[in-house]
Amino acid sequence: MRLTGSLERGGTAYALVIFTEGADTTEEAERSQTIRDLTRAVVDALFPAV
Repeated sequence: MRLTGSLERGGTAYALVIFTEGADTTEEAERSQTIRDLTRAVVDALFPAV
């Protein structure tokens, strides 16, 4: 699975690409949560709350 996203702030753009492995869906919920956690960590690092 490959997920891509773009983030922009103040005229600077960032690309976020996450690749995962695994053909089965038995770990899909855990994998999805990990992706959400990783995305949140990147967003928080790039765009800290004021």
